[in-house]
Amino acid sequence: MSEITMNSPVYLLFKELGLGDPPPLLVTELSKYMKSVSFRQGEMITEECGEIDDEMYVIVSGTARLNRLAEGVTREIAVFGPGDLIGEAHLILGDSGKDSVTAVEPVHAIVISSATLYEFFGREEHRTSPLPDILRLKTIVARLKAATPLAAVPGPVLTELAAQVEVEHVTAGTTLLAYGQAIEQFSVIYKGCAHVYTGNGKKQKMVAELVPGDTFGEASLLSDSGVSSEMTVVAASDLELYRISPAIINDCLLHHPEASAFIEQEIAGLSAVCFLRRSAPFAGMDSVLLHRIASSARKKVYPERAVLFKEGDQGDAYYMVSRGRIILDTDESESVKVLEEIGAGEGFGEGALLSGGRHTYTAIAGEETEVLLVTKEVFLQAVRGNRQLLLNLSRTLFQRQLPVRIPNWNSVRQTTAEGTSLYILKDEDRGNYFKLSEQGYFLWEQMDGNTSIRDLVMAYFMKYKSLSMDTVISLIESLQAAGFVYTQGASRELMGDMKLPWYIRAGLKAHHVLSWKKPIEGFDPLITSLYRNGGFVIYTKWFQRLLAVLSVSGVCIFLYLMMSGQVKLVQLFPDRSASLLSWIGFYGIFLVHALLHETAHALTVKSYGREVRRAGYGIFWGSPILYVDTSDIWMASRKARIAVSWAGPYFHFSVGAVMAWLLLLSPDLSANPLLVQIMLLNYLFFLANLFPLLEFDGYYMLMDYLEMPKLRSKSLAFLRQQLKKPTSTKLWSKAERIYGGFGLVSGIYTAFALVQILWGVRMTVEQLTAAVLGHIGGMVLGWCAGVALAALLLLPAWKDGRKSKGVSVV
Repeated sequence: MSEITMNSPVYLLFKELGLGDPPPLLVTELSKYMKSVSFRQGEMITEECGEIDDEMYVIVSGTARLNRLAEGVTREIAVFGPGDLIGEAHLILGDSGKDSVTAVEPVHAIVISSATLYEFFGREEHRTSPLPDILRLKTIVARLKAATPLAAVPGPVLTELAAQVEVEHVTAGTTLLAYGQAIEQFSVIYKGCAHVYTGNGKKQKMVAELVPGDTFGEASLLSDSGVSSEMTVVAASDLELYRISPAIINDCLLHHPEASAFIEQEIAGLSAVCFLRRSAPFAGMDSVLLHRIASSARKKVYPERAVLFKEGDQGDAYYMVSRGRIILDTDESESVKVLEEIGAGEGFGEGALLSGGRHTYTAIAGEETEVLLVTKEVFLQAVRGNRQLLLNLSRTLFQRQLPVRIPNWNSVRQTTAEGTSLYILKDEDRGNYFKLSEQGYFLWEQMDGNTSIRDLVMAYFMKYKSLSMDTVISLIESLQAAGFVYTQGASRELMGDMKLPWYIRAGLKAHHVLSWKKPIEGFDPLITSLYRNGGFVIYTKWFQRLLAVLSVSGVCIFLYLMMSGQVKLVQLFPDRSASLLSWIGFYGIFLVHALLHETAHALTVKSYGREVRRAGYGIFWGSPILYVDTSDIWMASRKARIAVSWAGPYFHFSVGAVMAWLLLLSPDLSANPLLVQIMLLNYLFFLANLFPLLEFDGYYMLMDYLEMPKLRSKSLAFLRQQLKKPTSTKLWSKAERIYGGFGLVSGIYTAFALVQILWGVRMTVEQLTAAVLGHIGGMVLGWCAGVALAALLLLPAWKDGRKSKGVSVV
């Protein structure tokens, strides 16, 4: 055979597949359908969930790593070498696959297209060729290798196993393995997914999802006698399984005695790893992590009624039930309350380890029970190194909590314009507030410290016929963040592993420096005294009518002065030639108006019989601010809330009108620049505070009028959801139309404002630094400063979308 023929893809393919030398004519014909390809180290050969490739690769030289993404975690499954197939799933069996393959070192491979299989081997003269059958066998070998427990089995043994594998197709909903059923086969999922449930009957709980490459039934390989299943496995979709019986394994051991010790060693560590992979907190975790935990875990059997630990004991291990059941109970006031029953595949004891505290319940064996114990040191080391595991365990811990509401609280029921009920909670000790829907208030009343979160979910289902764990958990997380509910959680030391990227943390710190507030408690007596000693007059009917006439006539005078050219907007600020004292005086006028603006809010709160618990000062983007806390008005009607928000802008509207009248009556406008300045400043404040796209008084008035809390953040979130994945093709509801419209206008305004700020900062910085850095250097620095400021301005919106606190509706 010539050198060209021996180096052709066809010859190399037959050599790697052990088919001997191909006939020269076959080499010539197949060469039209095959080609050689090379991949650099680190180059992606196939991508997960990418475009469906109509080709597969047979490795001639080099090695490649198979990775799989499951439940948000990428884990290494296997390493492929010469003779192995890549991308065969779609080509041979019609599956797009969910794996990615990367070259560990330079890889040389042969590419086989679908035309090769369906055109060439579809011809009558080639139907007897062994190549398609060999490729199918290689496909099964590749899939068995992708099943982690069999990844390192020697090639000849794996090939022999593949030849005897039973391929089974099942439909969705089929029970693959029932609780208590004898485990007779080891199964590898090739296509589809299955759900794993612990317990039996009505006490079943889903603990994991099995995806292609995952296994179950490994206990059949560990015992000669029948082993009963402690779990139920149900097909969640149509499935294709590879079934391997213990007899096949034993037969392979007889034919390959040199691999006997190796296979027995692999099987010995198989049970614990597969058990961990099917357990709720460890589902989808990296294989290396699972092997590390499994190798350090120890088994222990507890007789019925044995106490594993008591409430108040220090946590020293994490427990996972492999057989039997554990009862978690609390024994407050001498009355035992069963918190939860833990079955096979579930864990407990994480609360004391994550929080660094003590156990909040007692664990008792409900029957003879076998558990895997993971020491505190190994558990915390695994948690610190894996963000997803910490999230899984924290969520499990959270669901097991007994949320306790604050002791000193009050509530007010309100009715919206549509007739639905809302409840406003008030923390009487700290003066915080929280808004709840009728469903949220129902859950709030159950949070007495004796009801777990899972029990709350069931109570919610019995009341509203809706099973929504996410709704309940979201409510409790929001209540906890606002300080209305107490639960146990992970320690700050552990949560440090969940910290944000450094640039986000740096931005948040810069934002805290540029924008912060300092509250002053005990402000209510001062406002009460001010209201009683004359302030109440402002809210009498005759005074309000007089003020309305004065304000309307005043704005007419203002428009006349502007249109006649007697007053111009440039008169608002001191000119460039003004002295420093003039600018200090202007800023003093600004602060005085800010103080009176907040006083108007506070007095209006008192006029409705509510309290102003605190006031304060702070910095808003480098500028001093004053504020009063008017949150208590949430306990009043919608009309009262709108009136409190309107009070600030109305103050400026009235003062501007008074200045307009004084200017009209003045014989010489040029002699009264201060009056002109105060009038323009107040009308500017009036318009700015009513602008609903900024979170000033006008925005809060709009929220109260529409009865839609957090209108801006919810609108932007709704808009993002619609852009990514529209909820449906039907017409939007009234609320969705409002969210969509406000979100669109708000997004356009935000983008426009950011562009203006970025461009303005860029130009200013460039002009100031061009003399030192040059034109290019000044421009680059200007762009950097503009982008940094724009990012800082977006951080509050990002934080609001990431975590909801304060007044909320659930």
